Amino acid sequence: MLFRSLARAFDAMIRDIAEGQARLAAQARELQGRNAQLDTALANMSQGLCMYDADGGLALVNQRFASIYNIPRDAIAPGMSFWSVLETLEQHGCINEAEMRRAATDHERALRKGARADFTQHLADGRSVAIAQAMMDRGGWVTTYEDISERVAAEQQINHMALHDPLTELPNRALFRQTLNKATSLVRRGSKCAVLCLDLDHFKQVNDTLGHPVGDQLLCAVADRLRDCVREHDTVARLGGDEFAVVQTEI
Repeated sequence: MLFRSLARAFDAMIRDIAEGQARLAAQARELQGRNAQLDTALANMSQGLCMYDADGGLALVNQRFASIYNIPRDAIAPGMSFWSVLETLEQHGCINEAEMRRAATDHERALRKGARADFTQHLADGRSVAIAQAMMDRGGWVTTYEDISERVAAEQQINHMALHDPLTELPNRALFRQTLNKATSLVRRGSKCAVLCLDLDHFKQVNDTLGHPVGDQLLCAVADRLRDCVREHDTVARLGGDEFAVVQTEI
């Protein structure tokens, strides 16, 4: 009787162990699947990502971060501090020392506030990177990096087109007015400025007899000659048609 009871208890214990092992194996497979999904997500992100733990050590970094900064994949490794990551970027020529210290200052300010912060980092090769830093509930923070060079270049091009003549690349009437307003504000402080307005005689005849392409070439030649005639801080503008203007300050 006792032997049977012990046998049943032993069988039950064996079943419990087997079921426990099966549950552990299932949990391990589930965890492995989640890790694989996380690795796939990190590898296919369009943004670079760095995650730091509560002690300030790098816990996670994806491949995109290295590709944005054009550094070897193993140059940044878990366990590094935020400052060590910045030093590595500086050593590889991605950022200069001034940009490195500015990034550190922005980072420390964001940590003190404990809120999301957004920065723009200017790389040594002329590219721009948008950086977003957010705190995590259990300490530490996560930072994402996005190469926005094309967006910045497009915005700069749009701004340039809004203020410059498309044919001669001279400042247009809008930028001329801005420059003139600044010059006149300096006049009120005792400075002197001069405004010269000029146009081309018989320009219509050039267009009518030689064609508009030749007229455009003439306007570009006039723009180049006017640029050569003024000082670096003077402004030559095309007001429209064959009309030009020059604003000279500090005369």
